[in-house]
Amino acid sequence: MRYISCVVGDLTIESYQPLLPPSSKQLVYIAGPISAPLESMRKANVAVAETACVGLLQMGYSIYCPHTMTSGFTIYEYEAGLTYETWMEQARCVIPRCDLICMLPGWAKSRGAREEYNLAATEGHPILYARRKRRHEDED
Repeated sequence: MRYISCVVGDLTIESYQPLLPPSSKQLVYIAGPISAPLESMRKANVAVAETACVGLLQMGYSIYCPHTMTSGFTIYEYEAGLTYETWMEQARCVIPRCDLICMLPGWAKSRGAREEYNLAATEGHPILYARRKRRHEDED
């Protein structure tokens, strides 16, 4: 059974389990692909996260979004020695403190997002999924 939670922009945010009513006291971790070979692709990943953030805020949740918090850091990564492991340590620190996780489109193809998903599942966090609306749904 699907529990539709919110539609915002071209995303539908849903859960496959019943959830408590949203509250600003519940913190949602946003997980999905960030890294990409081209800057335009990274910006597109951040834009998807921003859309999901808007939907979750409209629903009444508080959010933690690595995409928006670190989107300008790529120019410093080499110079500052920031690595994939640096970012995953951040996730390992924050996810246990969150109440839910929201998986963005493409998360299953992202090594980091898969690790974030596994950590949240181990913690027993409910999981929300942000999915792009299908084209035919837009035409109705």
